[in-house]
Amino acid sequence: MYSNMISNRILKIAIILILTLSTSSCLIFWTKTGDAEDYTNNKSILVYGFLDDSEAPFSFRWGQLRQMLPKTDEPFLDVKLNKKGLFYLENLPVGSYTIHNLGGPEGFFSNNSWRWTFPSPSDKPEFKLTELRATAPGIYFMGAYKIYESRKGGFFRNAEYSSLPVDKPSEVEILKQLLVKTHGTKWEALVLSRINKLTKG
Repeated sequence: MYSNMISNRILKIAIILILTLSTSSCLIFWTKTGDAEDYTNNKSILVYGFLDDSEAPFSFRWGQLRQMLPKTDEPFLDVKLNKKGLFYLENLPVGSYTIHNLGGPEGFFSNNSWRWTFPSPSDKPEFKLTELRATAPGIYFMGAYKIYESRKGGFFRNAEYSSLPVDKPSEVEILKQLLVKTHGTKWEALVLSRINKLTKG
């Protein structure tokens, strides 16, 4: 009987933990970390970029692209990522895309989450890579960015955050992360070709 009481108590604790994780940290479910799938056809594109969240108020765990062209009834596309800053998505049709948002939870047990949007290139030209016009099949870089604390928080005010394009890690370093995700697919050759082109100048 005593062992049954212990078993029931352990079961209750396990249920509470599961419910806690499913409500306050359901964000784990939304993280897409799978490897790239092979070409669905030879007219596809793969896009990739990077977000440095080391100073961000959240951990980068999800993101969406918006497909502008060709027109579609489902324009918002969930990116894949490796939890080290890389985000990418393969087998998209040639066309126009924007980074709609990138986001994640404030903490593992936090109910608060962020969906970060970048300035429009029409307002800040340095963010031009966030809007992509792909005219041919291949792989396309959408930039590397960092979120940083632009104003310190205090007792009477919240901290403020901004974003900026960065050149570290370099595109080659980002491509090497992408190489792991595209290994064994036809995308791998395109990634290697891009690395060779950048390293040879």
